[in-house]
Amino acid sequence: MAEFQPAQLVNALRFGLNADRSQDKHFTVAFEFTDTEETHAVEIRRSVAQFHKDFEGAAKATVRLTKTVFLGMLVGKVDFTKAVKEGYIKLDGDANAVPEFFSLFDKPTENPKVTLR
Repeated sequence: MAEFQPAQLVNALRFGLNADRSQDKHFTVAFEFTDTEETHAVEIRRSVAQFHKDFEGAAKATVRLTKTVFLGMLVGKVDFTKAVKEGYIKLDGDANAVPEFFSLFDKPTENPKVTLR
């Protein structure tokens, strides 16, 4: 995963959206990568997650972090709340929108079932 670009990582989030939990939601969360000077966003709109590369619009919340911290969050090695308190993540906008955003996604299974034929 370390080889992926920030845009690819943010874009990949959309595949885990839970349609039932997000059916009445409409808001955007932007991710500003301070080490690569890129901003990408995911807009949640009635059970659809739309990726916005090089985002310049208005977001309900903007999360400022490095790619390394973002990767750590994705794989469960970085606790979001602790990273904010320790200054590894900075937030602009509605801070409550970020936990709500992540709650709309299914967690990847630790040991996925694979069937070979």
